[in-house]
Amino acid sequence: VYASTYRWDNGNIAPQRTISRAGLYSVEVSNVCDTVQQVLEVEQVVCGCQVYVPTAFTPNNDGINDGFTFQNYAHSVESFECIILNRWGSVVAEFNSITDVWNGDLQNGTAANAGVYFYKYSGETFLSESFKGQGTIQLLR
Repeated sequence: VYASTYRWDNGNIAPQRTISRAGLYSVEVSNVCDTVQQVLEVEQVVCGCQVYVPTAFTPNNDGINDGFTFQNYAHSVESFECIILNRWGSVVAEFNSITDVWNGDLQNGTAANAGVYFYKYSGETFLSESFKGQGTIQLLR
């Protein structure tokens, strides 16, 4: 077995390379017998953006379900926004990130009343796949 050298299109000389995006990548492998250049096409398959949304939360500072948040399983959300409304249609909270958390307070900092709230969200993955949804969340005190 002869020792081989590697040269990737990005200048890396390691035998392995981590690929995180779809595209064309080339590597040149050489040893005493030959030099071979290989172009690899990496495709990313989009399986849909799954978003888990809880149905209730209890902002009582016990460390369990203290906030309303989205748990994203797509790992590739580029943009996200959500509005939370009370039963009269007034905005009580807004999200600009999939990781934002509503702690049960109104935008003025006072505690929101226990009850059912409506939310509507939308977002886009890094592959320009749009997703959206809506539902209700119950705030328990």
